[in-house]
Amino acid sequence: MSTRNRLKQEPSRVEVFLEDNRNVLGILAIIGLVVYLAVLWGGFVFDDNVLVENNLLIRSLSNFWQFFTSSSQTGAGVAGSNFYRPLQYVVYALINGIFGIHSWAFHLVSVSVHIANAYLVFQLLLRLSRSRIGSFLGALLFLVHPVNAEAVSYISGIADPLGLLFLLIGLITFNDSAVYTWKRAVYVLIWSVLALLSKESMVIFPLLASVLVLYQWELYDKDERRWRVSVVGGMIGMSLMYLVLRATTLNFTGTIGLTGEENEYTTNVLVRIATFICNIWEYVKMTVAPFVLYLERPYVAYTSVLSLRGLFGIGSVAVGSVLAYRSFRERTILFVALGWIAIAFLPVSGIIPLNAMFLEHWMYVPLVGVAIGVAAFYDSLTKEQVRALFLSIFACFLVFFSIRTIVRNTQWADPVTFYLQELEYSPNSARVRNNLAMEYADEEKYDAAIAEYTRAIELYDVYPQTHNNLAMVYGALGRYGDAESEFFKALRIDNTFLYSYRGLLQLYEQTEQTEEAAVVRALLEKVSAGSQVTQEDVDAVLELSPEGTTNGEGESSE
Repeated sequence: MSTRNRLKQEPSRVEVFLEDNRNVLGILAIIGLVVYLAVLWGGFVFDDNVLVENNLLIRSLSNFWQFFTSSSQTGAGVAGSNFYRPLQYVVYALINGIFGIHSWAFHLVSVSVHIANAYLVFQLLLRLSRSRIGSFLGALLFLVHPVNAEAVSYISGIADPLGLLFLLIGLITFNDSAVYTWKRAVYVLIWSVLALLSKESMVIFPLLASVLVLYQWELYDKDERRWRVSVVGGMIGMSLMYLVLRATTLNFTGTIGLTGEENEYTTNVLVRIATFICNIWEYVKMTVAPFVLYLERPYVAYTSVLSLRGLFGIGSVAVGSVLAYRSFRERTILFVALGWIAIAFLPVSGIIPLNAMFLEHWMYVPLVGVAIGVAAFYDSLTKEQVRALFLSIFACFLVFFSIRTIVRNTQWADPVTFYLQELEYSPNSARVRNNLAMEYADEEKYDAAIAEYTRAIELYDVYPQTHNNLAMVYGALGRYGDAESEFFKALRIDNTFLYSYRGLLQLYEQTEQTEEAAVVRALLEKVSAGSQVTQEDVDAVLELSPEGTTNGEGESSE
């Protein structure tokens, strides 16, 4: 186990400075705030407008238990969502209770959690027998890497940092070999539950703990081995219980996965796995050279791996598997790094259908494995000259990554700039054009807003939000007939879309159509009272439209 031995020499000034954990935390906090400073002045973008800004459920902590018994998007008036991340919305409610619905407060919490995660990566690396300099380099890489900006700068993406926070605390608690009591085992299980309640993908907790056990197996005595195996077994049991609950009681759509859409990708597990293998190239590219970053990734399914992308993916899996096996036999830290990356990608590998094919924030947890690999590589260098060369090259990467993260955060900070940049890579995205139109409408650039809404509808007319938003613009311009027509178009896509009922009520009241207003008001009063809304109630409203009623159900935007 030569890779675990530290160099026998006098500590450098840097090592002495890093001996104080407060110094490490202070530096990480300063650098983190610098690279994410711009986004603190940013507003709400994409799903933030619905899930945070207009989410009625997070306006009061009295809804605490409802967070744990309903879909994460219930308070946003979005139907058909199978997301279950109660702690994410508890955090939103706490922020709202303290600061109100101000975007800077939500951004500040996300950035703070990310900085805390970087510090926890440092602590985890120390417990894996890495040097303080190597551990600090790994933490720095995780902190400033621009691919993490999507998880940190996107308010709706806080589930990733929050889940990783609890996961890292739990793993550090579990890995501490100084004390292995049953009381500590309970703490580990509590952290694992908190991670699961933050994001579904944290079901990988026991698998990551198993990697740490296998890596350090020879260091444990008989009692410690029994304790660690028992704790991992407990975590596996809790994860299986969670999965059963998500498939039954906490399944809000009756489907498996996070999307109810049926297409070639969601209905065929082999297509999903082939797509993941082909997208390994994208993950590697974003890790090493994150020049092009954007949120609305193309929805392209790959039915075969017989392509350059597919062969690269297969080759990466094959080489990684061989290296992982050899490093496992030799009990080197590379086994932990590769095992972490592979396990962290499992939830997005195509095993279950998701609402996308690959996204930048899916790399947030796997990047910890990259940080472990960087720390291990630095510690493996024994010659001072080689270490100096590595540090020089690494410093250049850190500077580039930091500048790229700052630039990316300036885009996140300005919604119009953000959406225009998105359209450079996804010009046919109806969601992006709808959100850009919303920003134009807020700035009272109504002609530009109407043009973008119209284009979004032409591209992909399945979102009730687009018609509803266009109706709001027509209403602001006094074009009430057009506004009424668009509200009804929204309801024909999704007759549970409350925003359009509210918009219709406001329109009818504004135009003094009392009979029509009374019909819509009756339905909304039922919703407010928690009473069941029947199809007859819906039809009564839809009959106000010249086009008549519909019994169809539309899809949500998620």
